Amino acid sequence: MRKNAFLLSLALSLLGTLHAVESSEKPASAEKFPLRLSDIRVRDPFILPDQGTYYLYAQGGNRNKDDNADFGVEVYRSQDLAHWSEPSQVFARPKEGFWGKPPIWAPEVHKLDGAYYMFATFVGRAGGRGTQILRADKPEGPFVVVGDQANTPPEQGCLDGTPWIDADGTHWMIYCHEWAQIKDGGMLAVKMTKDWTTRIGEPITLFYASQAPWVRPVADKDKFVTDGPFLHRMKNGKLVLIWSSFVKGRGYGVGQAISDSGTVAGPWRHVEKPLVGGGGEDGGHSMIFRDFSGHLMLAFHQPNGSPLERAQIYRLKEENDVLVLDGTPDSHIEVSSKSLTFAYQFDKDKKLLLESVGSLDGAWTSPLKGPMFPSTPCHDENGPRYISPLSIVTADGSNGIDLRYESHSLEKTAPGVEHLTITLQDRVQAITVELHMRVYHDEDTIEQWLVLKNKTGKPIQVPRLSSLYFQADAKKEIHLEWYSSYTYHTAGEPFREKLNMGRRVLESRDGNRHMAGPLPAFILGFGAAPSETAGPCMITAFEWTGNTRFSFEINERKELEASVEVNQSQPPVLEDGGSMASPRSISTFSPAGIGPASRNLHHWTRSHLLPDGNRLRPIDNNSWEGCSMDVSESAILKMMEDSVNLGIELYVLDDGWFGNGAEARTSPRAGLGDWQFNKDRFPQGLDNIMKASKKLGIEFGIWFEPEMVNPKSKLFQTKPEWVMRNPGHELALQRGQAALDVANPDVQEFMFASVNDLLTAYPDIRFVKWDCNSNINNPYSPYLGADRQGNMLNAYNNGYLGVMRRLVEAHPGVDFQACGSGGGRANYGAMRYSQTFWPSDATDPRYRLRAQWNFSRFMPPLAITAHVTHAGGDAVRPKFRFDVSMMCQLGMEVDTRKSSPEYLASAKTGIAAYKQVREIVQFGDQYRHAHPTDSTTPSMNFVSNDLKKALVLAYQIGSAPNPIPFTTPVSGLDPNAVYEAVEINLPEGDATPRLAPSAERRQTGAAWMKNGLPLVFTRHCDSAAILLESKRTPTLPTVK
Repeated sequence: MRKNAFLLSLALSLLGTLHAVESSEKPASAEKFPLRLSDIRVRDPFILPDQGTYYLYAQGGNRNKDDNADFGVEVYRSQDLAHWSEPSQVFARPKEGFWGKPPIWAPEVHKLDGAYYMFATFVGRAGGRGTQILRADKPEGPFVVVGDQANTPPEQGCLDGTPWIDADGTHWMIYCHEWAQIKDGGMLAVKMTKDWTTRIGEPITLFYASQAPWVRPVADKDKFVTDGPFLHRMKNGKLVLIWSSFVKGRGYGVGQAISDSGTVAGPWRHVEKPLVGGGGEDGGHSMIFRDFSGHLMLAFHQPNGSPLERAQIYRLKEENDVLVLDGTPDSHIEVSSKSLTFAYQFDKDKKLLLESVGSLDGAWTSPLKGPMFPSTPCHDENGPRYISPLSIVTADGSNGIDLRYESHSLEKTAPGVEHLTITLQDRVQAITVELHMRVYHDEDTIEQWLVLKNKTGKPIQVPRLSSLYFQADAKKEIHLEWYSSYTYHTAGEPFREKLNMGRRVLESRDGNRHMAGPLPAFILGFGAAPSETAGPCMITAFEWTGNTRFSFEINERKELEASVEVNQSQPPVLEDGGSMASPRSISTFSPAGIGPASRNLHHWTRSHLLPDGNRLRPIDNNSWEGCSMDVSESAILKMMEDSVNLGIELYVLDDGWFGNGAEARTSPRAGLGDWQFNKDRFPQGLDNIMKASKKLGIEFGIWFEPEMVNPKSKLFQTKPEWVMRNPGHELALQRGQAALDVANPDVQEFMFASVNDLLTAYPDIRFVKWDCNSNINNPYSPYLGADRQGNMLNAYNNGYLGVMRRLVEAHPGVDFQACGSGGGRANYGAMRYSQTFWPSDATDPRYRLRAQWNFSRFMPPLAITAHVTHAGGDAVRPKFRFDVSMMCQLGMEVDTRKSSPEYLASAKTGIAAYKQVREIVQFGDQYRHAHPTDSTTPSMNFVSNDLKKALVLAYQIGSAPNPIPFTTPVSGLDPNAVYEAVEINLPEGDATPRLAPSAERRQTGAAWMKNGLPLVFTRHCDSAAILLESKRTPTLPTVK
């Protein structure tokens, strides 16, 4: 028994290149479906998909390894083609009055005219074989015999009958006339009555086995086998008949014949090469079915010799008028979201390919496809040298890596979330790579990252480990749109370009932020530059806070090779036995412009990334721009009181509250690192301020910069080893400060304690602004040592994120804001542990309009802090300032003691208006119209989740010597609801309505969306805020 089991296992492992590798996906119920295909001995497998279940029919003797046993026909059930039930009997041969004797061959079940018909082959009393038709009311049987004799001609030795109904309704049974009787096996067809009980007329011969060019004789030279016919109608109307015989060379196989007329009568021509068996795979007796995803599938047994045969299942595709194998079902790995499908496959050499990305309904397919892990060095002769998604250097200096598919798993980790893990193994060395893909169904969004594992026995260097890598067909144009983070110059500009031959690289090199580099996100348009509402596109954001590199290269084959990764300054080192994970990339796709993709990301970010993504953000006033570092207890108390009168909900004490003596924080060049209250400015710490906060009914927040240190600080003097510094070099300062060695666990603990201790001492603090005003300008970690400096960037940024994670978990009621001299921390890495981010220190609304617009491509408005200040002077009226800030999380940054009564009155009006629409802006869907770079009248609108309310914001930023009529588009409304337009934020002194006098005030959503909203602007920097409100329950649109 042990010997037989060993031989069976060995044989199954040597079946050839077509042997299926079974999925490692867990079954829904191991008790209900305990078997795999490798557990089921079956010849001539037949699979019937019916009402959510796959039925695999087999002769009962197969299971018992006794071909002559009288076990009838059994069925195995499955829901995924990988995991199968124990068998149950669907037909037992009648003991009396039935012509057929055991064994039973090739049972197949078809659903025809509302009933289930089994076609099975039996041995007759005289020794010849024939096909009998049986009938049942359900696929599980029981099946009963139709008629009292074989349905094939009694004078012929026949087997493997299968049904077909021609387009004119003619019922046929196609069967094999046995070679044992006529030497050259025939393929015949006979007409049948519509109840499948009786033959009509004489059979016709379709062809003989010897006519097929791929067939070889068996035994004697003049004996040719026909076996296992099955018919399939192709998309072009032609019929293909697949059948089996012995293949020239060696082994058994499956070939195909084509009827160009589309009828059983033919004539039939043979395809030169076999579908299965051309490589000596030795398998046959096949049939075709469609899985529940609509894929065309081929089932057959392999090998042909007993007792090792097992069912194999492969995908098929129609190509050039014939059927072509398209891999095993396990070689095709698919995951889907609400509207999108992502398909991978591995080829016969186990190389992983991205097969397709497109819409679930098949209406749109992106150009993304191709190898996921090209070998290094490349073996493509004179073709392109691909960069692959990772590079390594082993202890012997080699950088070769050749990854092959090993296994995959698909796990539901939460409602609407699936996690795909594909494991690959290097062919030469003990290096494993896991490709992780998390699919969010409702948001049509994916996360992707790599995990590298080293078991070589020695450390390896990892110069590159991409979070996202793909190839794409670039024969049609591919357009790139990206944005800079730089505060005062380029954060408001969209950079748009058509990718051309060669390599385009976007890099940030600040180390711990992206202040002087591109925002870590981009848009790709396929075929043309996408607009908000048209053009297929892909949006990707990178969940990382430090150096980034985005690479886009089009080679001579018109293939795009793209990668997203950390821009390492030196190669990180991965220890033996260790693992290294890349940061995550987040991507979504839209066939209909940037707007739908952007809204996908907004929904995903609020639901799965941002802390408290379902909680409204408060309206704050921050002390920085009004007071700079000139702060004190008395000044803060006064401004808190003033802020309450304006409707402000949160007051934030910014920089300047800490440090003492010579190290007091009175300028940017002192005090950082000494997180004790300045005794002259705040002699009672926050005691009096927190009492006033409670009494006034306003919440309180505070500023920190824990990653940084001033040389003029007690921390620097007592812990110089905690400061990043190149040995022997002068310390490079930026804004009078340097970065701490955040790779050091002791520094991380200091950072955590500095913030945690204050929040513990004052548990009513509601908000922490975490700033980062300096790059890593001295890129050397004393903690890591000379031979591990390649790990510095990863260790620093993971250390920062680890501290943030601990703080968020320890203080769930506190909001954290990510700031890096403005937009330097406007990234998904920081946002995982921050409720908001500060997009720019430049707060002139003429600039901020464009910058906030750009950030909103990726970030939901409730995460983007938009402060009203005095920047820009009297040329900009308060209404315009508030209308610009209203598109995000509105706040202020003013010294109320120095503001005019008119300014404060306008602020009170603007804050009240924002409270009316805050929920629409922060939780609703955003529809951007013309970009402020492209139009002097940009506009957008927001629609609430229940479709009952909408906010329209429109701006006039060009010159206006005369009144400018402008009709702003409106999108996303319920077409059947009636909305009433009400203009808001009309402060005293600037209360002239912008809504055109002739405008209809009440219209259906369909009318508003068709006609737009007519406005009249009268000056440069003019704006309008219009609330549309429905008074009845809308009809939600159908999601297609």
